[in-house]
Amino acid sequence: MTGQRVNIDIDPTSFTFHCPVCGHAILRPEHEPAPCAHCTFVWLDALAEFDEAMCTPEILARMKVIPPPDERIDEDEFEWVSCFDKEFLGRLPNGTIAFFLSWSGFACGPVSETVVVGIDFVPKPAGDGGDWDIRASDLELLLDDEGEEWKRGSAGNDSSSFG
Repeated sequence: MTGQRVNIDIDPTSFTFHCPVCGHAILRPEHEPAPCAHCTFVWLDALAEFDEAMCTPEILARMKVIPPPDERIDEDEFEWVSCFDKEFLGRLPNGTIAFFLSWSGFACGPVSETVVVGIDFVPKPAGDGGDWDIRASDLELLLDDEGEEWKRGSAGNDSSSFG
């Protein structure tokens, strides 16, 4: 089985991409991407490569293409599989969905860009069989920019404000 692809046309000035598993805002206008524990990678079209700081080790290993030794100039030389290559989805781990977030417009001619976010939809049980594993970065998901607790669907209101 391979990964799956979902295409979404967005307005980059007002679109926020939330993790479909935990609700964390991974992409927000005017902010750097902020992956959560379910985000396996962020691929930036502007760089035409994966951002290693925003990828799991498994994705880094699966998406690196290392040429044969006699074709390398440097022993550390490699290339990334592009998200637009036909082999891309086949390299994704099972249960991963790649969200292709694209926009287009005009600036001295037509321009477009795509950001691809990989989300792992396979639950990972903790070693003791009880609670789910939570990475330290997940603890940030419970706080918003001002340090206040995030409540799904509350929009910052508590129930006392509803007569």
